[in-house]
Amino acid sequence: MNLNTANGATAPTYPHAADLAALLPAFETLVDEIVLSGLSRDALGSALDSGMTEVTSLLRAVPAAEGKLLERGIASLPAAIPISLC
Repeated sequence: MNLNTANGATAPTYPHAADLAALLPAFETLVDEIVLSGLSRDALGSALDSGMTEVTSLLRAVPAAEGKLLERGIASLPAAIPISLC
């Protein structure tokens, strides 16, 4: 493993990297899919029209959406790395 030095701090460099050009559209689609399903502008507008109970219910979905984004985003990384690490 090689080390990269910047401003006196060292960090390891690795011979493999994810293909960011391939990941960006996949991540954009993922965000659209998860956010638009339950956290859309229309859903928020309806919740605001209905009252605070509906707003709080909708906002409770945010951490769940964040978790889904993390899980599915991390799961998509191995397919974006062109060379097997094994």
